[in-house]
Amino acid sequence: MATASQDKERFMHMLQCPLCLMNFKKPKMLPCGHTYCSSCLQSHIKSTFTKGGTPHATFPCPVCRVPTAPLHPTENVDQWADSFPTNKMVISLLDITAVTGRKIFCDICGKRNKQTSAKSYCHDCNKYLCDTCREYHDDLPMTCQHSVHTMDFGNACSGLSPNLSFTEMCLKHSKERISVFCSDHSTLCCNSCGFLEHRKCSNVNPLDTVVEDFGVQTKSKEIGTYLSQLDNHLNLITTTVKKNLDSIRREKDAILHNIRTLRATVNAKLQKIEDDLISCLEENFKTEDLNFQLMEAKLNGLITSIQSDLCQLDLVLTNGSETQKVITLHTLDQNQIRYIKAISEYQDDISDVKFTFKVDKVFTDLLNALNGIGAISISHSKPDLPPSPSREPLSGRKAVKVSEFNIKLAEDKEVCHISDILQLHDSRFLLVDHGNLRLKICGLDFHCQDNMAFSKRPWNVCALSEREVAVTVPSLKIIQIFEICPTIQKLRDIRTKLECWGIAAIKDQLVITTGKDEHCILIIDKAGTDIMSFRSRSYQSEQLLKPMRVLNDVMKSVVYVSYEQSEELVAYNYAWDVLFTYRNPDVKALAGVDTDIEGNVYICGYGSHCVQQISAKGRLIKSMTPDKLEKKPLSIRLYRDINRFILTYGNCNVVETYNICD
Repeated sequence: MATASQDKERFMHMLQCPLCLMNFKKPKMLPCGHTYCSSCLQSHIKSTFTKGGTPHATFPCPVCRVPTAPLHPTENVDQWADSFPTNKMVISLLDITAVTGRKIFCDICGKRNKQTSAKSYCHDCNKYLCDTCREYHDDLPMTCQHSVHTMDFGNACSGLSPNLSFTEMCLKHSKERISVFCSDHSTLCCNSCGFLEHRKCSNVNPLDTVVEDFGVQTKSKEIGTYLSQLDNHLNLITTTVKKNLDSIRREKDAILHNIRTLRATVNAKLQKIEDDLISCLEENFKTEDLNFQLMEAKLNGLITSIQSDLCQLDLVLTNGSETQKVITLHTLDQNQIRYIKAISEYQDDISDVKFTFKVDKVFTDLLNALNGIGAISISHSKPDLPPSPSREPLSGRKAVKVSEFNIKLAEDKEVCHISDILQLHDSRFLLVDHGNLRLKICGLDFHCQDNMAFSKRPWNVCALSEREVAVTVPSLKIIQIFEICPTIQKLRDIRTKLECWGIAAIKDQLVITTGKDEHCILIIDKAGTDIMSFRSRSYQSEQLLKPMRVLNDVMKSVVYVSYEQSEELVAYNYAWDVLFTYRNPDVKALAGVDTDIEGNVYICGYGSHCVQQISAKGRLIKSMTPDKLEKKPLSIRLYRDINRFILTYGNCNVVETYNICD
């Protein structure tokens, strides 16, 4: 059991906006149930409205990522957030926390201008009561069955008495109470919604009858247990993420230290090399400089002697006697011999000196090869976590047919053959009519709103974005791209080298099955450039033939490929390693494939008139249609937000919806 402090902490979290992590200001609630400050929600809407440069008709919930349409899409986008209903329970809780520690007075006494401390709260009347007024309240036949809560002001959580009346109000018609349950669409709504949107549904019942059969105690225990499991599991994941975050922060600091240490080591080594080179240069220069200075001194001394002799010769020839001239000339003649010898010796000792610097080839090669001093590598691996919790497994449930819709148009010349179906982001359905060479957009009531004809038979469809879809035309070897806004507009063609049957969009790539045309899987980019061609190793042994459908699961981690001729379903990861292969003798001519939010896989046996549910590990859970269907199921598509699926059939003008129920 949770402690009072844990209850209080959990309660305080209810008052914090998931975006700004502050107490709510003008809390607005989305249809998925998540609440945000009006300004925070508006900022989120604006940030996603023109993502990629294209305006979007919906925006994802920041928490659960469910595509959400504005209540009034024609209004300016700046007003979308304010149009959502205010979460009155949060307002009530905020009001109560604001008065915590102050007296709350009886509402009944207040009408008589008396101030009496309130001790109880009636949830039905939405009134605070003193002890005296509560006695009268409990005695009156009209109010004796009301839910009255005794407040404990010593406990902040138990003293709270929020206004929960908003839970009964319709999200689309804020002044009307929810009073109707449509089983066909598994939807609670008011009378106006029931009349406007569900008047053609066959299973619309008053809410009172649903309340009687709902089993609040059992359901609340199941949901409470499941939410506790989710809470514990998310806490475990959060702890794992935090540990990993702390680990990579430490690793980052260690790598930074290593990089800087390596840089310092390299700097020190380069500094030593530089110092050694400069020292060598200085020593050599000093030696050569000294030699040149000595030679220069010798030459200058010789020049001085010769100039002195010339001076002496001139002086003697001008003023000397004949004897003095003879002596001087003899002496100078001897000096001349010595000068010639000295000049010859000096000249032999003279050489031109040139200093050059040649970079070592090893160092040059190193510089040329050096693009870095290391590389940062990141590896990802799956942490050791227990399997995520699941609700009451769908294996314990059954499929019950709830409705049937005729989808044949007046202009259709052939019987419908709906080879694929896609639920768009605005909840409408896109049908690929292989028999009538036509693409059809239908509302929730499967009334056709728009259609487009093809020259050859289309086969499969997948969503590329909120507004763009891709449709395969096998015989033409092309993929046609359309924009749904809200009618069908053709944008471009992508040509393929082989026939294109099944198609799925995975990240920025398209995965295509080729049927009998080489029995392979093609991966191309969205411009049509081939990336790779993949064929199972089992192809050579004729075990996996004619891949027809391809689908990536809701978690975007597994790719399912159905092999029609081999009657096998193969699950691949994104590295194209086989995770499992499923084959069952009760499934003939394997056709449509889809997955639910829990990872269960649903497959259609076109030749055996059946639908099977298998687990995410490839184990048969159950046949969703214990008795053989009268028609051949060609494709299956699960609704986005409710436990329901649609079946289309080969050569049949109707589609059927089935509820997955207890």
